[in-house]
Amino acid sequence: RPIHQRIQRERCQPLPFFVFIGSGIRCDMLNAITDKGEESAGMRYVMKILDNLEKIENSLRDIYAGLAETMADNPTFHQLFVQLSRDEETHAGQIRYQKRLVRQNPGDFQDVTVDLEGMDEVLQFFDHLLVNPPKGTSEELLRLTIDMESISQERMYRSIISESCPALKPLIDNLTRFDQDHLTRLQDFAREQFPGEFQ
Repeated sequence: RPIHQRIQRERCQPLPFFVFIGSGIRCDMLNAITDKGEESAGMRYVMKILDNLEKIENSLRDIYAGLAETMADNPTFHQLFVQLSRDEETHAGQIRYQKRLVRQNPGDFQDVTVDLEGMDEVLQFFDHLLVNPPKGTSEELLRLTIDMESISQERMYRSIISESCPALKPLIDNLTRFDQDHLTRLQDFAREQFPGEFQ
């Protein structure tokens, strides 16, 4: 079975409910249904944020799966990209879980303010890489991977959550921490594989 299909079969276990609504965040903060049973504008906006976040994680998953195929003859790099792809699927699964909570629990997102334009730019860049799979030496592909993780942090997460959307902050904090872990792992791997080339 192709590695992309094997990776997609990996299923993450959703984090416990308290991870997302703990620290004083109440269930009733997550409802965006009006008295008439219709979705509010705030609800739709929050779901758009979560949809974009899931798309970003899925794009990274697929890009890493493609890189794993490209590096099939290099076991060390191949396994690195396989694991990164699986991690991104886990992250996407956590976002899907959060989307279910938003739909099922009470709250109000009328005052949400997030920079969606920055997220769209990230998605466009990843879409380009999916249509035009990156090629190059192992060092060049590793540099690209580090750049991708840096973009997702610096361009997206720096403003993704504001005080007007506190119910999503635990999720974003988790994803930000996972991205930092990826970046640190990649930088350590790069220094190990190419001594003196990566600072």
